[in-house]
Amino acid sequence: PSIEKWKSSYLGDYIRASYKDRGVLHKRTVYFNKKEEIWIIRDFLRVKRSSLIEQYFHLAGGSFVKEIGAAIVQVENKGVFLYMSIDNKFFTDIKIGEISPILGWSSPEFGVKAESPVVVNKVVMKGEKTFDTFLYVSKEKANLENLKRMFMKLSMNEVFCYENAK
Repeated sequence: PSIEKWKSSYLGDYIRASYKDRGVLHKRTVYFNKKEEIWIIRDFLRVKRSSLIEQYFHLAGGSFVKEIGAAIVQVENKGVFLYMSIDNKFFTDIKIGEISPILGWSSPEFGVKAESPVVVNKVVMKGEKTFDTFLYVSKEKANLENLKRMFMKLSMNEVFCYENAK
């Protein structure tokens, strides 16, 4: 991967990187909005032929994961909540302790294998597509309707305004 741009200020942190190989271009933008305390991840992909695209979020052992709404996943671990708003172009699945393929495991220490959830997002695509994922961490359980409003309020326009700021 090649880092194309990186910025940090009191408003937020921003990085954009890209990778190109074998007919696939992947650009990822990650922005942390320090005021709203939300991570915004934008993936842009260009593929020449029909391809299965997979996005993985590996979570700590002991995390409890469930879908709480359309394309919204709640992760709880030790009283802390992570809310993920996943692009609706993806099909989302939660895997824990799978054997074939091996998925949903971690090693908290040498020689120890522990089940750990993985949020797997998949799509078959050809051409160009953009996928947006929002991550929000809270010490309190959030209301689904409030989450939906918060995720809707934040658009990627904010990221690109920040990217182009002097």
